[in-house]
Amino acid sequence: MLKIGLPKGSSKNKSLNLIKRILNNEINEKQLYFNGNGIEFILLKQRDIPIFVEKGLLDVGIVPEEWMIEKKVKLDVIKELDWCNTRISLISKSEKDVLNANEKIKCVTEFPNISKKFLDSVGKKYEICNVSGSSEAFVPRFFNCCIDCVETGETLKSNNLKEEFVILKSKTVVVKNSQQPYNDELKNILNMIS
Repeated sequence: MLKIGLPKGSSKNKSLNLIKRILNNEINEKQLYFNGNGIEFILLKQRDIPIFVEKGLLDVGIVPEEWMIEKKVKLDVIKELDWCNTRISLISKSEKDVLNANEKIKCVTEFPNISKKFLDSVGKKYEICNVSGSSEAFVPRFFNCCIDCVETGETLKSNNLKEEFVILKSKTVVVKNSQQPYNDELKNILNMIS
């Protein structure tokens, strides 16, 4: 049985629509696990999917590229999806740049590995605080910036924040472990994923 990890959160509706289409059936949208036609679907947090695919607990995963980079996993990207294009950006107060200021960068993020690599490259002193989401809520009260995922930028505008620097651009991709064979079963499933 092929095990596929699908994202919850902002992509949950796309995941559920994919499950309905492949199973050709209505589903209970509150469930996290579905199976049929020789396939198991599991709805998971985006950040966990790359790890489970790497460990072989999942055969295939649909995940934003930034989580593969953050988790430092090497997976075979077998298809790009037009689900959600995002970017990881340094976000600061609209009227104040952090990168050009003469002060220590105090950054909050749920992407500590990406943040460390970027902040090392700018050559300034910094401290990073790792949180599990909504990092922009901490700027500027507790931190002078955050490094977070941006899709439309509407939340930033509503909170007088800006994308000061785009660190990387990301797409949603279908991935597999390099040990997972690229067989006819997998090819058939991939043809149904869009």
